[in-house]
Amino acid sequence: MVRRLKRTTSLSRRKSDGKDQSSLYVVTLSWLQTISRDLSDAAVIHAATRVAIFLRITFPILAPTLSAVTVLLSVWTFKEFAAIWR
Repeated sequence: MVRRLKRTTSLSRRKSDGKDQSSLYVVTLSWLQTISRDLSDAAVIHAATRVAIFLRITFPILAPTLSAVTVLLSVWTFKEFAAIWR
């Protein structure tokens, strides 16, 4: 009979303190929903592809939000980095 040791790390015991990734995804989704549909409709009329619409309309509008989300996720990840190596 082989005994398996239960690996516990501080990450698995960590309580959610409101700094959830899901909240950042909700922020990004809400920002996506604020983009006017008229912009992409006008681009379609001018024969823009989906990639062009994303790169020239959607991404520049989302850039401030995505940069803030990236910074927050990076900070929270490195904050927990020491717990991995204990």
